[in-house]
Amino acid sequence: MVQYSDGQAMGNNNDWLNFEHLVKDKYKEALKPPSMYKVILNNDDYTPMEFVIDVLQKFFSYDIELSTPRYLRQS
Repeated sequence: MVQYSDGQAMGNNNDWLNFEHLVKDKYKEALKPPSMYKVILNNDDYTPMEFVIDVLQKFFSYDIELSTPRYLRQS
């Protein structure tokens, strides 16, 4: 039997599982989902309009009705 400094005793071999559970709970509270990324598309003379619209559709789930005005408003 193991005696801890705070007076608690570890009676059998399964008690360490309870300790592991406490450690996992402690770290689970510290973890949180990542925040959203901010994406900037620069308007330059080398990137074609079709590519920018394609990126807006594929990665940001814009349809053609939303992606084209979004592109034109920013240019």
